[in-house]
Amino acid sequence: MGFVLALVSYVLFILVWIINFPIVLLKHVRSNGFLIVTNEYWRQHAVAVDIFGNYAYRATWNMLFITSLGYRFGKRDETISSALGKNMLDGTLSWCGKVVCWILHLIDKNHCINSIRN
Repeated sequence: MGFVLALVSYVLFILVWIINFPIVLLKHVRSNGFLIVTNEYWRQHAVAVDIFGNYAYRATWNMLFITSLGYRFGKRDETISSALGKNMLDGTLSWCGKVVCWILHLIDKNHCINSIRN
C-alpha cells in the first residue's frame, strides 16, 4: 500500500509542479520581474528537495558520503549540503562526499560550508 501511495504522490507532484510554475509567473512577474521570480522559485524548490532527500535517503548518504565517525545524515529540516559541510569541517567525508562537495563548490563557492545549519 505504501508503494502505491508513493507512486500517486509522485504523479500528483509532477502534475502540480507543471501547473504551478506558470501560475507563479502570472501572479508575481509583473511586480517582481521575471528573473527574480524564477530564481527564487527554483531556489525554494532546490532547498525543499534537498531537505527531503537528506531525510528520505539518509541510509544511502551515510554509506556513501561519510566515514564511520561522521556526522549522520537524516536530521529533519536539514539539507544534504549542511550535513556535508559539517562533515567537511570534521574531516569525516569519504572520497565520494569530497567529490560531491567539490562539484557543489564549482557551482556555488563554499556551498557546503555556507549551508551549515545548527
